[in-house]
Amino acid sequence: MRIAHILAAGLITMLGVFAVGCNTDTSVIGGKYDTARSYPNITLSQPTLADALGFQEPSVTRTANNLMRVTLPVRALSNEDLQVEYKVNWFDGAGQPILPDTSWATLRLEPRQPAYVAVTSSSPDAINYNIQFRWARP
Repeated sequence: MRIAHILAAGLITMLGVFAVGCNTDTSVIGGKYDTARSYPNITLSQPTLADALGFQEPSVTRTANNLMRVTLPVRALSNEDLQVEYKVNWFDGAGQPILPDTSWATLRLEPRQPAYVAVTSSSPDAINYNIQFRWARP
């Protein structure tokens, strides 16, 4: 009887490993699987922006209508004027994007002077955000 229990336990373990293996297929066609658990609140489209822009901790508040408002301090780290663009994506409690996406907005940064990106969600369901930056396009 004891041997039957050991064999049954072994079979269940093997089936469990097989089932888990089937459910963890992370193959992606035409790209790589992104293992990041969550995306950061600020992303830079080009690597050169990492040396050009400095950020401080954003202020996140709610308006009277319960819309999320984010104010992000940003500064050019160079001695030149910079032109960048930004847009924000809002996410609900399930991590789903709240549509429509915002369009790209231009931001002119004077050398080493603080500036502020202030954005407000279009829905009270927003509980998270991602602000994307890229070099301004002509």
